[in-house]
Amino acid sequence: MRATSPDGAPWHGSSFGPHGSGAQPFHDQTRITFTVPLGSDARIELLDVQGRLLRSLSGNGTREVIIERDGLGAGLFLVRVMRDGAQLGAMRIVAE
Repeated sequence: MRATSPDGAPWHGSSFGPHGSGAQPFHDQTRITFTVPLGSDARIELLDVQGRLLRSLSGNGTREVIIERDGLGAGLFLVRVMRDGAQLGAMRIVAE
């Protein structure tokens, strides 16, 4: 999985996996692209640095999800993909 800017351009060095790095600042929204489509059994979770769940989305059968900044302060967040209680991948994102 990789993160892209809202205009679709990939961010240099981004990766999406258990050891993902590539935290890049975003303002209004960020698009996360997955290597495979995520079915409804997958959950995309947004957590703060204390591990609190802020948002949870179901997979929609596509290879991407857009996370809106609406209501989020500036800072570092974790996006992780879960299925059947197991973490499939995670990455950091930064809101400015």
